[in-house]
Amino acid sequence: MFFLELMQLKYFKAVAKTEKISSAAQELFLSAPALSTSIARLEKEVGTPLFDRSGNRITLNEQGEIFLRYVNEVFDSLDRAKTELRHSLLRAQNNIWVATTGSNLWLEMLTTFSQEYPQFTLTCTTTDYTAINTFFSQYTFLLAEEEDLPESCIHTLDCMRLFEDQPAIIVHPEHPLAKFDIVSPAMLRSENLFLPTHGMPRRERLIRLLQASGIDPTPANSCTYLLYRSMVQQNLGVAFTTTRSRHVNQGDLKVIPLENSLSPWVMNLYWRREHIMTPAEQTFRDFVSQFYQA
Repeated sequence: MFFLELMQLKYFKAVAKTEKISSAAQELFLSAPALSTSIARLEKEVGTPLFDRSGNRITLNEQGEIFLRYVNEVFDSLDRAKTELRHSLLRAQNNIWVATTGSNLWLEMLTTFSQEYPQFTLTCTTTDYTAINTFFSQYTFLLAEEEDLPESCIHTLDCMRLFEDQPAIIVHPEHPLAKFDIVSPAMLRSENLFLPTHGMPRRERLIRLLQASGIDPTPANSCTYLLYRSMVQQNLGVAFTTTRSRHVNQGDLKVIPLENSLSPWVMNLYWRREHIMTPAEQTFRDFVSQFYQA
């Protein structure tokens, strides 16, 4: 068993980066002999050389590469801890941190909450697949569809079921599809499609739906909400929304339900199981429940 100090790990990272004891020592405001002694002591404590030495050059060997990976994890964890501590202090000051996997769907609820509880401050963001695993270090709540979350984090969360949703399309009022009350995915086969950007969960759900109907979605455009809305306003193609968010201001654009051969999209509110909520956060959770029950 060995015991390491954070300063040793910091020195190790600096040497691994510069590959010169003298350069790393200058960055760390140390003497080169002192830094060299610290690295030698570290290698003794871990039980193996971590660097190959050649003249003035010192480069990571295979064991050093392995050790660096875990050292980076240590410092990444500390950075996340500091971030979470800062946000914990802010939460105690009536701040509520909310992430969503698609902002349009939640506009009315979030706006209504801010109107009814002006004493609370909302900090909201939109997250994608790459961030869902780590965002709980910064945000208390996640508003998402139950299939959006990776299996690796489901067991650590509590959730509240809010409602079921279904896909819909957005078209220009002069588009040929605008005359229908409901459309099938097959009717989109020859259309110019605008999907949400890569990594957004709604995009993945739509791709599964299109593929289940025998449509190859790979030629589809990837756009942000403002861009695909502008494209549809110019009658350049078909974009997507949901039946619950169809009431969000679309101007004179036509929103039409899309047949869904798969299961409905179940929208939930998530939070960490061990998280102790502030009074502000409890108020927000209760408000969300009552808003969608009504």
